[in-house]
Amino acid sequence: MLDEDLGQPVSALDAAKEFVRELGEFPALGDARARVLARLGCDREALKEWSEALPSWISNEVDLAPSHAYRDAALSAARLGEWRNAAFLFEQGAARCRPSSQQAYKMAMLADCGFAAWKAGLHLDAVKKLAECVRGLETISPEDDFGFTVRKRVGHLCMWMASATKIERLPEDFRQEPWVGMCSNLERMQATGIEDTPIDYMLTHLLAFESACGVDAGLYQEFDSRLRASPYLHARLAHGGTVVKRLIKSGEPQEIVAALLQ
Repeated sequence: MLDEDLGQPVSALDAAKEFVRELGEFPALGDARARVLARLGCDREALKEWSEALPSWISNEVDLAPSHAYRDAALSAARLGEWRNAAFLFEQGAARCRPSSQQAYKMAMLADCGFAAWKAGLHLDAVKKLAECVRGLETISPEDDFGFTVRKRVGHLCMWMASATKIERLPEDFRQEPWVGMCSNLERMQATGIEDTPIDYMLTHLLAFESACGVDAGLYQEFDSRLRASPYLHARLAHGGTVVKRLIKSGEPQEIVAALLQ
């Protein structure tokens, strides 16, 4: 409260010292201290606090704070350019999400983990985390308002990453890069007048991303038949492009013709 509501970070850190004298150290206090330091721009010091507090934070079913604390820590790591650490922290935050109340948030954290892994050059890990996210999104109710927001953001993220990976140098007018932690941002999008993003659309971009990265996470084998028979024309056409590119690489002209006809 002293820091966030009253803008008194120094007083907030002094209050934390009083808590330690009275109650001793505990994970939630370390998290609070780290958040104050991060807002002051002291990300290195904040990460040190989180590295000590988060692993020992034992929570129950109604305690949602640890998963959010891991996200805050991941953002600090990203600001320092420590993308591998950011990916790890997003992954740990996803693991701490509560199945009963944080399923959409967990998928969002996995997507943000995938983006951080891609920034770190860990392309196979990035593809796997995004695939885990998209599979999970399919199980979330269409009535879940945050689920709608996550689907929209993950769809954009998959599309952007597939396109950006294909292009060695992005043109200046290329769509703005997603920001770190975009998918797990708790601010909801207004669903009024905006169509939901079908899972098949995400899958087409995800398979294009897998192909652009030059890795094999088994996604083509898993989703090829589904996308060929997708009820969405755009998904069928986009996937057809990925199929043709794969066949061109394999050097099978007859199969290329058959794929184009299909």
